[in-house]
Amino acid sequence: MTVSSPDLSESLATHREAIVRYIRGIVRNDAEAEDLTQETLLRAHDKQSTLEDPTRLVPWLYRIATNVTYDRFRQASYRHRTVPLEEGTAGEPAKLEIMPDDSPRLDKLMEQKEMSSCVQEYIEDLL
Repeated sequence: MTVSSPDLSESLATHREAIVRYIRGIVRNDAEAEDLTQETLLRAHDKQSTLEDPTRLVPWLYRIATNVTYDRFRQASYRHRTVPLEEGTAGEPAKLEIMPDDSPRLDKLMEQKEMSSCVQEYIEDLL
């Protein structure tokens, strides 16, 4: 059984703020969280036929949010980063300035969020 489009749209709207908070916890950026939430809701609407059990809407929606966010991390990790060059003095070549990368490792983020998702599903099952 699948959820019909009007019912799904209402359900998605109901859970929007929770999804924004969830994604914001991953990306730590309000604008990025809003963008990823919109992408999550669009993907959920497009893939509504894959929701077989309407009572599992929330875990299904969090799984989509997690996948959308991971997709964005993967895209970001493949982007070419420009590294600024310091101007050298006359006759001296410019030096490559290495920018420190303080962002958390993707594999650790994915592991943490996978665990979070499992816990969320477990809590939903208890309710």
